[in-house]
Amino acid sequence: MVCLPDKLKMNDMMDDYMKNYAKQLKELNYDIQRLQIELLRHLLLVAASLLAILVSLYSNSGEGNLQRWVFAVLSVVLALCILTAAVGLYAQLHYIKQAKELYVSSSIKAAREGVEAEPVFVPHRKVFSICQTASYVCFVLAVLLMALYAVLLVFP
Repeated sequence: MVCLPDKLKMNDMMDDYMKNYAKQLKELNYDIQRLQIELLRHLLLVAASLLAILVSLYSNSGEGNLQRWVFAVLSVVLALCILTAAVGLYAQLHYIKQAKELYVSSSIKAAREGVEAEPVFVPHRKVFSICQTASYVCFVLAVLLMALYAVLLVFP
């Protein structure tokens, strides 16, 4: 039979383990979120720059219908990439604000009850996940369309 002090010691060890695990998980989540924000920021910057350069350098002289269509589709895909990347960046801001609000309300509730505040979890919204994925897909598609457009310019 285990005596009471040993049970307390085991509970303290489990509590320390869980606190350490929660701290590491929080740091990993923070790193993932920071990298997602950086990726979306760079994607937005590159897509907007490419669209601006392509539109400013576009000349209508001597191009066939296929080249014009590829250019038009490329412009639309880059615009969609910019839009979805901007929504994806807003999503990160939305998640941070929602986590702050949940944490504040959880802390107030915990202080009233005299217990430790529980960790808060913000559920991901499907529309934001779709926009982030769409921005990556649109960017890859835009790169492929730019390659096709370059080939069509060289071999009319």
